[in-house]
Amino acid sequence: MARKWYDDPLLIAAIQFEQEGDDAFRAPAILDKAKFNTEQLLHVFGEAVVGMYEKERHYEDTKRYLSMTNGRNVIMYSNVHCMRKNAYEAHPERAAVDKNGVAIPAYTDEVLVCMNSPWRDFYFERIHEMLEFPIKGIFLDGPSFTDCYCPACQKLFKEAYGKDLFDATREEMRDFRIKQAARFTHDVREVIHSINPEIIVYPNVTGLSENVAGSDIDILYDDIDFLGTEGGFMFYGDPNAVSIYKTSQAARYMEAKANGKPYVIFSAGNHQPWARYMHTPAENEIICAAAVASGANLWYGVHGAISDFETSGGQAALNLISKLADNKLYYTDTKSRSDVAVLWPKLSVHAFPEAVAETDFTKAEKHEASRYGSSLKEFEGTCEILARNHITYDIIDEKNLRDDDLSKYPLIILPNAICLDDAAVAKIKAYVEAGGKLIGTLSTGLCDAHGKARSAGALNDVFGIESLALEDYLAGCSYLKVLDESVAKSLISNPTAGFAGASARVKFAENAEVIALLHEPMAGRYSYLPKETFPAVAQNKYGKGEAIYLCGGVGATFTNYGVADFKSLLNVFVNRLIKPMITLDDAYETVEVTVRDNPERTMIHFVNYTAQMRRPLENIIPCKGMKVTFKPGREVGRVFSMFDGKEIPFEKNGDTITFNFDVNGSYDVAVCE
Repeated sequence: MARKWYDDPLLIAAIQFEQEGDDAFRAPAILDKAKFNTEQLLHVFGEAVVGMYEKERHYEDTKRYLSMTNGRNVIMYSNVHCMRKNAYEAHPERAAVDKNGVAIPAYTDEVLVCMNSPWRDFYFERIHEMLEFPIKGIFLDGPSFTDCYCPACQKLFKEAYGKDLFDATREEMRDFRIKQAARFTHDVREVIHSINPEIIVYPNVTGLSENVAGSDIDILYDDIDFLGTEGGFMFYGDPNAVSIYKTSQAARYMEAKANGKPYVIFSAGNHQPWARYMHTPAENEIICAAAVASGANLWYGVHGAISDFETSGGQAALNLISKLADNKLYYTDTKSRSDVAVLWPKLSVHAFPEAVAETDFTKAEKHEASRYGSSLKEFEGTCEILARNHITYDIIDEKNLRDDDLSKYPLIILPNAICLDDAAVAKIKAYVEAGGKLIGTLSTGLCDAHGKARSAGALNDVFGIESLALEDYLAGCSYLKVLDESVAKSLISNPTAGFAGASARVKFAENAEVIALLHEPMAGRYSYLPKETFPAVAQNKYGKGEAIYLCGGVGATFTNYGVADFKSLLNVFVNRLIKPMITLDDAYETVEVTVRDNPERTMIHFVNYTAQMRRPLENIIPCKGMKVTFKPGREVGRVFSMFDGKEIPFEKNGDTITFNFDVNGSYDVAVCE
C-alpha cells in the first residue's frame, strides 16, 4: 500500500490568534526555517482565537496565504465550541444555555455554542466553503459538548431517555454529551467525505481526565482519522500541581488508543492562562520532546503574535523542531517497547469523579474521593513512581484490556481500578493464568463497570484474597512494616509511613506470601504505635503467573504526601515480578526513559526534567555519565547519539549491552543500530 502524506512524522505549526495586516504573511518564512512539514491554519481568518472561515470575508487572504506555504500540508482549523459576543448578540439561538436559559460563557468573554442548535447549519455551510481549497484536512477544535438545556437538546434527550432533561442523572448527562459529540463528528465527516474522501478529519479528544466535554475516543474512533489531545497545554493554575510527565503520559495513552492511526499531542508555547506570555525555553523544549519521545506527532502552537516564535522560548522550540525534522528517520514507523502497562482506570474515574483540571474546554472541579479511595491520584502517583525508577511503561484502559494482546507486557498494574467489567476481568485472569504478572491496589475489582458494588472482589482469587473490608486510615496514623530484611534496609525507617485515606483489612489465602504488614490504626499521629498488625501486601501464584496486591493506595499516598519509601517499595515489587529490559545507574530520577523500535533500529529516548526545584523549569542540569544497561532483543552493531552523531562505545554481555551516555540538555536519543 502506498504511503500517505501523514505516514511520515508530522511537525505541525499553529498560529492560534488572528494577525494584523501583513504580519499574517510573515509566518511562512518562519515556519520554513523551522522545517515544519504541516500547518494548521487559523490566523488568516480568525477573530481572536475563534477560527471560522467564511468565503465572503476571507477568500482572498486565504488564497494568498496558501500560495506561500511551499508545499507544506495544510489543515484548516474550524472552531467547534464557541463564538464571539458579537456573533451571539446577532444569533442568540446558537448558544449553549444553562438550566435558566442563560448563555454559557467560554474564555470569560465568549459564549459556548450548541452543536444541536441552528449553529449546526451555519457550521456545515462553512465546511463546504473550506473545501474549495486544496487542503489536506480539517481540525475540529472540540467538539466540546457541555450540559446544554436549549430546546433542541431537551427534545433529543427526551427522545433518547424518555424523561425530562432537567431530571437527568450525572451518568445520563455524560452519556448524552458523548453521544451528541459523536453524532456531530459523524455528520461532519459525512459532509466532508461526500465532497472529498481524501480529506482527513480529527477533533480534540478527552485524554487522561474525566470526560466532561463529550469527546470520547472510543465512541469517536470510527469517524476520525487522527487522535489528538492537549497534553502539552499548561498550566492554567499552579504550575507545581501539574505533573512534569503530563505530556508523555498523554502521548502514551493516545498510542494505546490509536490502534494504528496517527496521533498528535497539541503543545502550546505559551504559559497558560497568559496567551501572550511564552513558556521558558526549558518548558518549550520539554513539551515538544516528551511528545515525540513517546511516538506522537507534534503540534506546536502560539496564541499571540507571530513574534512569539522569536522569543527565547519560541526559539528553543523551533530549534528542537528543526533537529527533529533532520532526524525523522528515527521517528518513522516506531512502536513502543515497554515492560509495564498501567491501566488508566477510566470507568472508575467516571463512576467516582474526583477532579477536573481547568483547560480551554473545562472548568476546574474537585470532589472528595469515595469510600473506595482515589483512582485518579493512584494512577498519577503510580506513573510518576515508574518514571522516577526509569521503568518503561505504556498506558492502556479497559477497552485495551478487553481487545488487545496483553502478552506483550511482562507486567500490568491496576492502580485502584475500582470498576472493571466482566470481559476485562476475564481477560486479566487469562493473562495471569498464562504467565503474566499483575499488581493491583486497594479497591481494584470491587465494583462493576457502573460503580455497583460486587459481592466479592472480581480478582480476589488472582490476588489470593479470601476476604476484604475497607477502612479509613488518617494520614500520620498508619505504619507499614516490611518483612523482607533486605528490602527494609533500603527504607528510611521500618516501620515506614503507611497508606493514607482508604485502606483495606485483608485476609489472604494460606498459600499467598505476605510481604508487608500494616499496623493497627493509631488514635492520633502522636499516640503509641500499636504492636498489632495485619497483612497488607502479599504475592500470590495464579496459574503460571503471579500477582501482588497492596491493601492501600501507594500511588495516591506518594502523590499527596511524597512518601519517598513508597517510590522504593513499588520499584522492589516490580522487580520481584519481572526483570526490566533497561536500567540506569548514576542518572537523575527526573530523566524519563522510553524505548521505541522500528524495523532497523532501537531508539532510547531520554527526556531530562532536572532543573531548579520549581516550575516552570528554567535551567536544565545536564545528566552526564549515565550507565545504561539494556536488553535490545536483537543484534546491535553500533550505538550513537542522535543529535550530534557521536559514536558511543558499548560492551556486550550475553543478551545485554552496556554503555555510558550524557544528556547535555533537555533531550537526547541513544540509537542502537
